[in-house]
Amino acid sequence: NGMVRCIHGVVALLWASWASRYCEAAGYTEVDRVKWKDLPENLASFVVEADRPIIIEDSPVKEWGASLWSPKSIASMSGTTMLPIKNSTYPVFHMGCCKINRISLSEFVDRVSKGKEYMYFSGPVQILGNWVRRQLDPSLFNMREVAPDSTYGQENDLFRIHIWLGNKGVVTPAHFDEMHNFFVQLHGSKQFHVFPPSAWKDLKLYPKFHHQHRNTFLDVWEESVLDSLPEKTGIKGYIASLSAGDLMYLPPLWFHQVRTTSETSLSLNVWSAAAVVANISGAWWENFP
Repeated sequence: NGMVRCIHGVVALLWASWASRYCEAAGYTEVDRVKWKDLPENLASFVVEADRPIIIEDSPVKEWGASLWSPKSIASMSGTTMLPIKNSTYPVFHMGCCKINRISLSEFVDRVSKGKEYMYFSGPVQILGNWVRRQLDPSLFNMREVAPDSTYGQENDLFRIHIWLGNKGVVTPAHFDEMHNFFVQLHGSKQFHVFPPSAWKDLKLYPKFHHQHRNTFLDVWEESVLDSLPEKTGIKGYIASLSAGDLMYLPPLWFHQVRTTSETSLSLNVWSAAAVVANISGAWWENFP
């Protein structure tokens, strides 16, 4: 057993070394990793000033009851709760795509095990039932940058918690969010490709009033496009491989594409309103000359 563990460790180190060299060669920089204990007390100020993606290890999320979740465990706790789950023979789940079926998580787990289709769910975590509230403490990641009684605060959600569920190969296409995003990988693994807001032109962002205005027109999910993008455009790209227990911060307006790399994946994220977005949002409705 000791020898087997040793071999596994060596293989893991070799894989990590190769992956790092490959990413750098392809023009992507690995997202920095920091330990929670090394962070300053004011997390909000730290991430805002950093203004870049950061993976945080050994964070308090490991103490959550949710840290033990898996698709099977939440299926048993959710019972007969029906969820609107997308399924397709195609791995890329664009906004508005695909057939939606209301099925239980138990059926999801069963169908995923057969490997005949791609399945994907994203929605507010409370859809699973009231029991989830006892297993989370997301208040740590509420940035509280926008006042609830402000115009923006009255017209928008300032704090949201979503859950993400999918099987191997599922891709969420490149897009940006308007909020601070603390993303927690609970079960399985995912890979992120991340680009700064300045990449909007090269990524061919949809127009503001298009229904996919936060998404990119460029099919970044295609490996040939993804691999050649930094070299062809000169934009700075980052890559992050998350496994269970990892917490990643994504600043508002940063583009990211996400791919599930394990047989199944379960993730949770906490969105918190961003002052930078609130401050410029009113400009869309001004009558400029």
